[in-house]
Amino acid sequence: MINAQMKEDAVKHLSEYEREQKLILECLKTDSSAITATQAAEVVKNSEKQRKDSVSAAKKQYNETVMNLQMQRDELGIISEEQYQS
Repeated sequence: MINAQMKEDAVKHLSEYEREQKLILECLKTDSSAITATQAAEVVKNSEKQRKDSVSAAKKQYNETVMNLQMQRDELGIISEEQYQS
């Protein structure tokens, strides 16, 4: 009788423990998905910033090159209009 009660209590506690484990595991999966989504959003945000910075740097370099070529053509006279246009 005592052994039967002990076995019954053990099964009951193990079943409760198993439910708790499943709940914890499910929470971890949900949290993991949320973390992954957050990380992905951060990567997208950072890549967009990097793209904007690259475009800005390219525009700045282009404008500086055009100004330099205009100066060489108009002020220094070391390149012709034809060279400037090509």
